[in-house]
Amino acid sequence: MDTSYDVFLSHAWADGDYPQKIGDALRGAGLSIWFDATEIHDFESITNAVNVDLARSKALLAYYSQTYPL
Repeated sequence: MDTSYDVFLSHAWADGDYPQKIGDALRGAGLSIWFDATEIHDFESITNAVNVDLARSKALLAYYSQTYPL
């Protein structure tokens, strides 16, 4: 069964815990969240996971920080 998500949360790893806190708050509001730390499995292609799961998401939320474009 294919999983769908309400929100695909994109961020830079350098942003620390802030994106995780946003994801937790969105989950607390009852939304399903794609968050790379919890949705990408060991040895899975990150590019493939992003492409497939972004297409399965209703919205993209980019935590756009100074490090995001890097």
